[in-house]
Amino acid sequence: RALSRVGAIAASGHVQGRRVVRLGDVSVDMRTFSVKEDGREIARLTKTEADILSLLDLAGGKPVSIDGIITKLRGDGFSCEDAMVYVHVGNLRRKLGPAAGMIVNRRSEGYVLAR
Repeated sequence: RALSRVGAIAASGHVQGRRVVRLGDVSVDMRTFSVKEDGREIARLTKTEADILSLLDLAGGKPVSIDGIITKLRGDGFSCEDAMVYVHVGNLRRKLGPAAGMIVNRRSEGYVLAR
């Protein structure tokens, strides 16, 4: 089952976004999951956190629902609590430091990367 989930992530194509995501003074290298502020590493993302950031980046300013995030990350048949996404987004915000406010929760719509 784990291998099928990995295949679902690779098949979804959302991980193949930009190599570096820039959020103000913060940049995230999507190959190494390194978060840098002014060239200095301040954190490292997990693969799931990087996948969520990539998904939001590729959405182009449009909200991505919780269900949409779960489906893209784990596949269509995967069932889990919404709290899993809340925890990962919270950790992602914490690691982004000063750029944390760029991940916005739009009520009843989902998360959006506001630039």
